[in-house]
Amino acid sequence: MRIKKFIASDMTVLLSRVKADLGNDAVIISSSTLNDGRIELVAAVDTQEISWDENEKDVFFENRYNDSFLKRCFEYHRLSDDIKLKFIARAREIAATAKTADDTEILAQVLSSFIKYGNFFDMERPVKMFVGPHGCGKTSALLKTAATAIMRKIPVHIISIDNVRAGANNQLQSLADIMGAEFEFVQDEKTLIDKVWGLKSDGKMVLIDTFAVNPFSDSRLPSFTDCISADKVLVLDALYDAEEAVEITLAFSKIGIDWIMPAKLDLTHRLGGIVCALALGLNADYAGVGASIIGGLAKIENISLARLITEQNDE
Repeated sequence: MRIKKFIASDMTVLLSRVKADLGNDAVIISSSTLNDGRIELVAAVDTQEISWDENEKDVFFENRYNDSFLKRCFEYHRLSDDIKLKFIARAREIAATAKTADDTEILAQVLSSFIKYGNFFDMERPVKMFVGPHGCGKTSALLKTAATAIMRKIPVHIISIDNVRAGANNQLQSLADIMGAEFEFVQDEKTLIDKVWGLKSDGKMVLIDTFAVNPFSDSRLPSFTDCISADKVLVLDALYDAEEAVEITLAFSKIGIDWIMPAKLDLTHRLGGIVCALALGLNADYAGVGASIIGGLAKIENISLARLITEQNDE
């Protein structure tokens, strides 16, 4: 509880100052007139200011919930400062009304408030264009998606517009043949438009591999991404820290990113980068795990992600 005294000659001025200093939730505790004719108001607001001071005494909230463990988890995973504050504030709200004080369950509910999920294999939107910076695991994510689709009896056609990496398309062709997916290389926008249009009408899932770009300076990709109606999938390396992951995601958002697919999720113990990027509100459904193409996608779920975050700090 924060309490403050205000003194002025005019009630309207006083109320404006109360609102400015304490916010819309402030309540007037007392009002009196001083000997000199001025008005004195005492106002208060219920507040639970969040502190990250390790020396601060643990604070218990309603339902006897102590958020110090989640704070340690967020520090370990190196979430950005703004996301840490938002997550802790939301955790306190949930704990005040939930029938549990279990950190993992509360965190799962917190994540559900910030992460947006969709159905990646919805054939109403069958065209997926995979984009990302150098070394993010983009082509592997596409192949894992193709394998998962084929296992679901969804016919797949892979198109590559990557004319940069030597030998990349030959390798992609070989892997597509092994999986039983069709493959072709397209060099210009008109051909891409024609191919995608025909494949959509055939009921196939069309997966488009693009050349890697620097999202902060490269201007080549938009000519391809803008020419067709496709869901753009940002493949995001889980090894990025929070600041870099968010900056890359926002940079790629300029071309209209629809999905985030985390890659190499099994290679990191700290998930701050991926969690902060997912909290930006783009669609999520699967993440790339392991080196195997078959079974290389894992579904992202709030409770599973919450367990990954809390288990690293479970003492």
